[in-house]
Amino acid sequence: MKTPRTMSRRSAALLVAPLAALTPLAPAVAHAQEPAAPSAPAAPPSGGGTTTVTQSSFGVPSADYDPNSHLGRGSQAASDINASRDGFDLNRPESQGSTARGGSTGQYILDGSSVPPAHTVKRGDTLWAISGQYYRSPYNWPKVWSYNEQILNPHWIYPGDRVRLREESKQVRGQTGAFPPRTVFLRDVGWIDDPERDAWGELVGAPGEHLMLGDEMNVYVQLDEDRDVKIGDKLTIFRPLRAVRGGGGDLVSVRGTLRVDRYNPKTGMAKGTIVESLDVIERGNLVGPVKRQFHMVPPVTAEKDLEARIAAALYPHAVFGDQQVLFIDRGKRDGVVPGMRFFALEREDKWVKSLSTTTDMARTRARQDRDEFLEFDKVPTGGPAEDYPDETYAELRVIAVRDDASMCLVVASKHEIERGAYLTSKKGF
Repeated sequence: MKTPRTMSRRSAALLVAPLAALTPLAPAVAHAQEPAAPSAPAAPPSGGGTTTVTQSSFGVPSADYDPNSHLGRGSQAASDINASRDGFDLNRPESQGSTARGGSTGQYILDGSSVPPAHTVKRGDTLWAISGQYYRSPYNWPKVWSYNEQILNPHWIYPGDRVRLREESKQVRGQTGAFPPRTVFLRDVGWIDDPERDAWGELVGAPGEHLMLGDEMNVYVQLDEDRDVKIGDKLTIFRPLRAVRGGGGDLVSVRGTLRVDRYNPKTGMAKGTIVESLDVIERGNLVGPVKRQFHMVPPVTAEKDLEARIAAALYPHAVFGDQQVLFIDRGKRDGVVPGMRFFALEREDKWVKSLSTTTDMARTRARQDRDEFLEFDKVPTGGPAEDYPDETYAELRVIAVRDDASMCLVVASKHEIERGAYLTSKKGF
């Protein structure tokens, strides 16, 4: 057995060296620093001997060194929560504030200083740089190029050229096609006239092992006989909700859109792909040509006075407002036509109506004409509401008509509209 040799100074240094790796390295950012002063020898410990302390080879950080400088502001540690630099910038410079809105073609547009309609090329500009300036990523330069048919070679643009930064269109595009302006599109709730006629079949299976189905999944649909279905047709996947009061059809919950890929007319079996998923799609959902788009027609003059009531709504809300779709209990048999206007009227004192949810204290007031003592009396609330004049607070425009019911869009309202609200259409308006 060999006797262990005395450890050399070099071996001892190798054992100590890894400890230096525990010291955090400064980020690769240049800082102007003064040379560090040489460290003074430490006092010898009590007990004899001499120990020399040498300075670390990494240097001593300067007083203004920020260990968080390589991190985004949302990831930096903060000692002052009220400091103006705190916040989540999402990799956006503070000088470029903007808000996002939907564009006419479905793409998002950053308003403000971010995405103007066009950019005038300056010396040194490239599509790469322009894309990085306006779209936060230079890799979007093909999108900018696609908006500018006049640029034949993306590597050559010249000072003074006008580069379009977003596409403008006269149509509004959706997942299921292109629609003209002022189209009312029902996203997740639809309307069918006759459940027996408008439900063409049922989603009965899928080749995958999923219970809940969604985008890009294949499904099997059993269609009824004598349905005019062709390869490439798109059918709406839905489930029934409730009937519209007054015999105006049924409201259905739209779950998605199905494209027919294969169809066997002998068995009625079709294979399709889900191209739009708005909610969970399951086996047992119905399919059919649910009408989901309606054109917003211009107003037409009413031929006679007509009264109506709000019978149902697309959504189970207690109150309704602008741009919501409602159903009224008048239709073709009553002379209703698309474009006809109905006005919501009321006769009431709103403050008196609000007292139904308050205590008696709300009905009293302090008298200001008594110097001796404070006195209260009751506020009169017995005004004859039936004799008040009619006040118009909302306008509804008819967009689709059935025999005994009509679909309307609320085009203006001063305050909320309640279920059962009284509506009227005046001759000549």
